[in-house]
Amino acid sequence: FLTFGMVRPGDPLERTLRIQCHDDFKLRGDLPVILEGLQGQELPFKDAISVTIEPVEDGKAANVKVLLKGMPADLNGSFGGVLRLKVGHPFMDELQIRFSGVCRPALPPAVQPTGQQK
Repeated sequence: FLTFGMVRPGDPLERTLRIQCHDDFKLRGDLPVILEGLQGQELPFKDAISVTIEPVEDGKAANVKVLLKGMPADLNGSFGGVLRLKVGHPFMDELQIRFSGVCRPALPPAVQPTGQQK
């Protein structure tokens, strides 16, 4: 599970997770990636997310970097989905990673009540 926590619309934010393989299979940097909603539907903001896979340790592990390039300005609330990595392992063809976060715009400046001074 990958959590982004609280994010502001338009602000980039990156999270990294590591996947490992403990047999002779090697992980590659060009693994196919599918982003979708929690129920398998199309993710409405998938263009705001990019995924980079960097193999390390001679292919026995890989760092998966998920970048929110900036959530839509009108998004106000929780978001989530599934990142499906097609690893191609003979015993596990696909690895599914759920992700979530909450997008909230900044609060407007506080307004002083009429007749009161700072």
